[in-house]
Amino acid sequence: MHPLLSNCATLLVPLIPAVACAQPQFSELFINPPGPDQGYESIEIMGEPGYSMAECWIIVIDGNRPNPGVVLQLIDLSGAAIGSNGLLLVRDDLSIAILPPPDPETTLVLHDFDPDLINSTLTFVLAAGTPWFARSFDLDFDNNGVLDSPLFMTVHDAVSYSDGGANDYEYAGQLDNGVELGTHSGAGRAYTPDAIYRILDAAGSSLTWAGGDVVGPLGGPWTWNNDKSFGFEAACLTSVATIELDLGSENFRFLPYADCDSSTGPGVLDIFDFLCFIDAFVRGLSYACDCDTSTGPEGCDIFDFLCFQQAFTTGCR
Repeated sequence: MHPLLSNCATLLVPLIPAVACAQPQFSELFINPPGPDQGYESIEIMGEPGYSMAECWIIVIDGNRPNPGVVLQLIDLSGAAIGSNGLLLVRDDLSIAILPPPDPETTLVLHDFDPDLINSTLTFVLAAGTPWFARSFDLDFDNNGVLDSPLFMTVHDAVSYSDGGANDYEYAGQLDNGVELGTHSGAGRAYTPDAIYRILDAAGSSLTWAGGDVVGPLGGPWTWNNDKSFGFEAACLTSVATIELDLGSENFRFLPYADCDSSTGPGVLDIFDFLCFIDAFVRGLSYACDCDTSTGPEGCDIFDFLCFQQAFTTGCR
């Protein structure tokens, strides 16, 4: 049975390019691959093509008791630049293939996460400058959830999440451009997301963070666990089991169907949008395809039509 989007109609299409920011941002973090971590953990960054990562660092901060605030990873990106497609991918083993494979235009950076990224409450920071601290340094030495000293770096991006542990701390909210994702539950209990993923809007700017657990064979492709996922509803997705992680490839952006005919604005779905959609559907345009996320934007089928029809009758934009 093909999943229908019960609340909203949407088309997620690859960004060309996947960039709308002047400064680099995290776009995909793969923390806990199914099976062994070695060879598959990855951090993806999006930015302007050719953007120099000189003096840019990835900082990973532990939020878990008994040592919240400890710097777990300090990754120097100097010498690298964002790829011509707007992406940079940090991997711990470039010789191990993953599916789908990264875009050839993506800059690949080798860094062994030693030790591996832990599956717990973490804060990821992307900052420029020279860190005055080293790995294993405690930025929250009194363990109260407050960073005891400024980083004295330019923070381009920061994101954190919690595994739900008592007295765990997220630090992203204390930093410029930081977002705290909090704790998420699925299948009756809190879980630590295997991956988090930045959904982009129609213009290519950040719309929201999503994430959850993933499933799939060793090396991929990996898809999201419907019962343990969050944030996708902002892109009107109620079923995400067919959506793959796309490490090193262009992220997806949310393109609402409302205002297909450019007459009412993106907040109102009216009869003219419906007629516009039918025209696009008959002509097989990617705009009208894969509303139900089953076929991809290359092929329109009856389920796409029914998906949009349902969205139209429920007044979704």
